[in-house]
Amino acid sequence: MLLFGIPWLQSRQAAGSNSLEDVARLDQPAVDFELGDLSGEPLKLSSLQGKVVLLNFWASWCTPCRAEMPLFQQVQSQYPDELVVVGVNNGESEKAAGDFAAEVGVPFPILLDAQGEVGRAYQVNMLPITYLIDQQGMIRFRHIGQITETQLASYLDALGVGK
Repeated sequence: MLLFGIPWLQSRQAAGSNSLEDVARLDQPAVDFELGDLSGEPLKLSSLQGKVVLLNFWASWCTPCRAEMPLFQQVQSQYPDELVVVGVNNGESEKAAGDFAAEVGVPFPILLDAQGEVGRAYQVNMLPITYLIDQQGMIRFRHIGQITETQLASYLDALGVGK
């Protein structure tokens, strides 16, 4: 289920655009979306405003995606008051995503984008892709491929996480 109320996108609303046909761009408001998690509960991206959001697009068959999950688990537990990690499973079944999340013990929300609509809005043409969204809902970083601890620390530092 996708809903398109977009409080972060005042300028886009004024221009008459408020759907997933928008394209995520650096230094622009994040394209808002709502997806269900593994238990069927909806999560709306804009509800996370006020914290830094690490938005990671992944799939269970993706080896680099699997490799970076422990790092995301670590930073989520290290900065619970400042950072929200959100994993968006791109194009897989609920079973595939759920089995993987259970296998690795993912402590953060896993959202299901079975049709890839959100992935298209976020220009996901390979996996993994990670976006970092600041406290005001602006996209500040887009990382294509597996992210390292050093790279992630640099992004979080630039966004003031842990300071």
